[in-house]
Amino acid sequence: MSNGPRFNPSRLTLARKRRGLTMTRLAELIRVEPRSVSAYENGEFAPDPERRALLARVLRFPESFFEGDDLEELSPDAASFRAMSKMTASKRDIALGAGAIALLLNDWIEERFELPEASLPDLSKEGGPEAAAATVRQVWSLGELPIKNMVHLLESRGVRVLSLAIDAREVDAFSMWHDSKPFIFVNTMKSAEHSRFDAAHELGHLVLHRHGEPQGQEAERDKRLKAFAQHQVNQALVRQAPPHAKVMHCLPAHRGEEITADVLDGPQSIVFQQAGNRLHLQKALLEWLLK
Repeated sequence: MSNGPRFNPSRLTLARKRRGLTMTRLAELIRVEPRSVSAYENGEFAPDPERRALLARVLRFPESFFEGDDLEELSPDAASFRAMSKMTASKRDIALGAGAIALLLNDWIEERFELPEASLPDLSKEGGPEAAAATVRQVWSLGELPIKNMVHLLESRGVRVLSLAIDAREVDAFSMWHDSKPFIFVNTMKSAEHSRFDAAHELGHLVLHRHGEPQGQEAERDKRLKAFAQHQVNQALVRQAPPHAKVMHCLPAHRGEEITADVLDGPQSIVFQQAGNRLHLQKALLEWLLK
């Protein structure tokens, strides 16, 4: 264990993700084994002073950054991303890492300055984006003319608008509610016109998803669960079948979704015998193919 200044492993993880580096790549850059980087991030032991200085240079963070308290790591589910399906995990982590550091900056600013309170209408039950846009214009008395300065408008209504300096085509902007405050992160590597459009688009997410409704893949999953709930194989359904009826499933099963746990493990279930029989079938097929 190093006897130097305190070293916070979670800040190393955040800095690495912010720079879009894997553990293996970071290990190459600081000339250690990947196992050592893993140990640094898991808190098994801290890097020595020489390695700390090298980490700071490679990751482009001051050494003092790694001595601070834990920073909240933003969850992908907490943020609304555009074109999530086209975004790699690395690009997403870069954006979320930048967002986490921006929240730290916002805390510093709010300790020293009084910022406007958030005054965004809750339009989570509005008919859609077009209706929401009309309502926002009416509530904020904006009229129908083009908005001259979108960022100034948002900040005057209590939205924290922060920059993302990320050279990635897939990352335009993202938004979220954090501690009852609305945040928009705009990629400043895009054109000014692009950024204004992105800011307006994210405002739509903030007013329509006021209470942190699921986004992206999570929203799609929830939608499908609700749509197929009436087709779930549960005890009520099994009781309507003859006593000799057997329950089968091709596996993998999602307990509590398409089938309940009590049915899957119940006396009428032959799910696991079915899986065992399939194994013998696959072995026979392989033998036949290899003849």
